Amino acid sequence: MELIDCTIGIFLKDQTRRYGMNVGLNFMEHTYLWREIDEISDQVALYFINKAYTRGDLVSIWSINCEEYIFCFLGLIKAGLVPVLYNSHYRFEEIEDLLQDHPVAALLYGDLPGELQAGHLLSEIDNECLSPNKALSIKKVVEEARNTIKIERLITEGKRQLAERMNELKADDTAVILFTSGTTSKPKGVMLSHRSILNNGTEIARKMSWTEKDNLCVAVPLFHCFGITACLMASLYAGCTMTLLSQARTSKILDAVEKKKCTVLNGVPSMFLALYHRKEEEREALKSIRSGVVAGSAISEKEYELITGIVPNARLHPSYGQTESSPCITIARVEDSILKKSQTCGQKIDHVELRIYDGRLKKEMKPYEVGEVQTRGYHVMKGYHNMPLETEKTILKDGWLRTGDLGYVDQEGYLYITGRMKEMIIRGGENISPKEIEGVLMEYGGIRDCKVLGVASEVLQEDIAACVVEEREGTLCLEDLRVYLSKRLAQYKVPKFLFLMKALPYNGSGKVMMCHLKKQVEERVGSLPECEGHMKRITL
Repeated sequence: MELIDCTIGIFLKDQTRRYGMNVGLNFMEHTYLWREIDEISDQVALYFINKAYTRGDLVSIWSINCEEYIFCFLGLIKAGLVPVLYNSHYRFEEIEDLLQDHPVAALLYGDLPGELQAGHLLSEIDNECLSPNKALSIKKVVEEARNTIKIERLITEGKRQLAERMNELKADDTAVILFTSGTTSKPKGVMLSHRSILNNGTEIARKMSWTEKDNLCVAVPLFHCFGITACLMASLYAGCTMTLLSQARTSKILDAVEKKKCTVLNGVPSMFLALYHRKEEEREALKSIRSGVVAGSAISEKEYELITGIVPNARLHPSYGQTESSPCITIARVEDSILKKSQTCGQKIDHVELRIYDGRLKKEMKPYEVGEVQTRGYHVMKGYHNMPLETEKTILKDGWLRTGDLGYVDQEGYLYITGRMKEMIIRGGENISPKEIEGVLMEYGGIRDCKVLGVASEVLQEDIAACVVEEREGTLCLEDLRVYLSKRLAQYKVPKFLFLMKALPYNGSGKVMMCHLKKQVEERVGSLPECEGHMKRITL
């Protein structure tokens, strides 16, 4: 199949002619046909055009998932504006930093998680970053947009205005700015085009064999590429239904899947693992699920086997990618075995290139040789917004995107991820992959979750710390674990420190916040007397 060569707005119009009478969206008690989604997003687009917003203006959205999020996202895109999607968990200081680095023409705010209130937080932001009249309620914008144009003459004029604006836009224009998770550094604004996210979502839907008869439970946040591409864009291509949840709580997922008879469930590994820990009778609600994409963070063989057990009628496909690649680079095939899916990230999708590269040796690696995973094609970002130097470091002159991940491919082209370049531990001159140690730890009974990282050492450069969450608190025998690790790993790979934690710090993407965790660990290690010999047990 050839790549789609049009904007998202034009594609929505085309798909509405095919699937317009299909239910496109369920949210709480509300249901919308694809035709209605198209009409309401038209009204939102005209709202901004009539308010004199110009093509290319940035408009941020700060909200949990809601129906207005989809209407505004599509409406802004139709008007030639660029949605800038904020993580709904961001706090006041983070929003202020983003507004300084990426000035916007307006900020649309909605409900936030927990007791956070956007209106209160925005009132504290410096007027130089965002004047009060630029902060708009997302619900009020949609309400006003739907109520403004009632007279037939104005409707006709509005359609003409919108058609003119939409016809000005190109497939390679920036469609959206999404932020990297910022697990190891400050979030960066990734600019993705209409072509990149539309075709990437289409490819996911095709590989997963989704059709207009499917009902996709959207529990992942729309402020992430996973939500926008693998859920919204994929559903648009398939003409299927989205059952949208405000947040990814297991109780809400189980309830929605059962009531709406959802057939597709996408999510990060931590979401599926949380579902695994629900009672078996509660998990019966998932029996209608037939497929789903598992992505967003690394998953071990043991974890994959656990989560496939909760949806026995479904094919859960591991996928690999990142925001900078729209996000999908590889995905498992329908016919792949459970073992193959548990060990690999699948094969590259159509119309993209994948290579394993050694930047030091300046050569492409052979099958089974480890190097940096790099990709090239339509799916690569246009760059980081207002960060030309970072863009230059990440996208090579010949178009290859440096993912920063280490891995290898086998002779069939299946991708195996072995770790992050930035997370690689160097101890006594030896390069150590945290993922290797994590895999061995997860095979030891009684461990629910773990993360391995390096901590500064005067002599060895770095020591190894393992942060572990027990299945049942207080049951882990330190000496037995040390003996087990010594049998499975070279001595220089055995952690010096074992941190027992109630939970690892995850962000909204389901990724461990490495900056936060590393700071916690290093502060605790720094307060300890120097220890020699056996592994030291510490409670965090």
